[in-house]
Amino acid sequence: MKVNAKKLLATSIIATLATPVVAEISIEEVVVSARKRSENLQEVPLSVTAFNASTLQDYRMFSPEDIAGFTPGFSFVNSFGRDSDRPVVRGMSNILGSPNASFFIDGVYVPGTISSTELQMLERVEVIKGPQAALYGRATFSGAINYVTRRPTNELEGQVTVTVAEHDTTNTNAYVSGPIVEDALYFYLGAGFSEYGGEYKNTISGDEVGGEETTTFTGKLALHLKSKRGKSPLLVAGD
Repeated sequence: MKVNAKKLLATSIIATLATPVVAEISIEEVVVSARKRSENLQEVPLSVTAFNASTLQDYRMFSPEDIAGFTPGFSFVNSFGRDSDRPVVRGMSNILGSPNASFFIDGVYVPGTISSTELQMLERVEVIKGPQAALYGRATFSGAINYVTRRPTNELEGQVTVTVAEHDTTNTNAYVSGPIVEDALYFYLGAGFSEYGGEYKNTISGDEVGGEETTTFTGKLALHLKSKRGKSPLLVAGD
């Protein structure tokens, strides 16, 4: 019995092409606290854009303007100085009175400027769109931007980052965290210095105009009290 080699080859190729290829796609779980409790971002019934610590560092996000550049429906323009910062969510902006969106640090309302808060040392940034007055209070009719800071750790760790850019821009940040009493008392110390030389020039004096300097310090203590139900953390923080 003669077998045609070309037919066998064609049959084997067709069988190979017909074999289904199953690719496993894994999605990284993102935990947010937009509703005052830790939840998987995929299960939160809100429109939330979240950036974790690695994303903030990889994309060199240093200001709310950088956050707005990667967030649909969120706009932030830094005016001359820091007295009139107004975040705009979903185009709902106003000129007078309280803004329709506000900034928070660990769920606590920030009444003044947020520009001096260092993003590189944060654990996460959450941009929550839509009315949030039930959870965050007034001035959140269009949304809220929540900065989640790092918590003290039971293991010694630290980091130093230095960034240099045009217009005499420098950003230096460092933190160290670890146990004072193992499994009981932890600490966190962070510091940052940023400088911006400005991009405008005084035509009379020749000096640069619009420069900024920011120095930040953060300290935290976390006390874990043991009880019958387990450990209850008590966190004391200061900026």
